[in-house]
Amino acid sequence: MKNNRTLSVIISTITAIMMTIIMINGAG
Repeated sequence: MKNNRTLSVIISTITAIMMTIIMINGAG
């Protein structure tokens, strides 16, 4: 399935965004 690659990219992006939000909240 080629959808798996897209799904992996989406999950990676969401994870990166969540990490950024946690860092911002931690700094605040």
